Amino acid sequence: MPHGTFDWGKHTPTITVFTLDDMAELAARLGSIDYYDRRGNVFFLDGFEHTLNKWYNCGLGVGNAAALDNTYAKDGEYSCKITAGQGNDNYGCIGHQGGGIVPSKIGFELAFTVNEAIKQYQFKWAISDGTHSHFAGIAYYPPTDLLKYYNEGGVYTTFATDLELKADPRSFHTIKFVADLTTDYYDYCLLDHVNYDLSALQNQNVEIALAPAHSMSIISTNSGDLNQSFYVDNTILTQNEP
Repeated sequence: MPHGTFDWGKHTPTITVFTLDDMAELAARLGSIDYYDRRGNVFFLDGFEHTLNKWYNCGLGVGNAAALDNTYAKDGEYSCKITAGQGNDNYGCIGHQGGGIVPSKIGFELAFTVNEAIKQYQFKWAISDGTHSHFAGIAYYPPTDLLKYYNEGGVYTTFATDLELKADPRSFHTIKFVADLTTDYYDYCLLDHVNYDLSALQNQNVEIALAPAHSMSIISTNSGDLNQSFYVDNTILTQNEP
């Protein structure tokens, strides 16, 4: 027998409200941090609202630190304040790691603030499948306004120039990049309102027999003698990107 909705069902015109069919939009309206780019299935997400026990400090140099901070945030009350160690080329860093992930297109998204005294930001993931380790990452260079990708040889290579990112701890910029574990090619990189096509570019694949695992890292490299800080919020790792 035929199926459908009742004459008075959800597709009936309403007067004062509109109906909502998109469950991703519903989740965003209810406070999810996954609202910038809603493609893919969430594997991990953290808005830094409660604790840093999902992360470890991997910074270098005197005064390097990572801590929850309520001075600035993209959403909610807190973000993570990352401080690079004193001295040129020392850095601030947080890392997260866990078990294996099914090979697919993997996305990494986060929001961050720009400090022009930091000479390099790195946003990276590494995934081991038991026989190979796959590495992908995007680096941003505030002094030269360059955006680079981590290539098949393990070197950061420029793909975008003349960026204009506001350097203000109240202004969070959002970045997301996707790379395919089954082909070791990137797909795209989103930075705020700009979409960069990276589908012709390869990420790194190294034959290393490690137990299946995944890791993510967020790194800021210092350019001077003083400790330099920035803020990060809304970290998301996705799988099965379309």
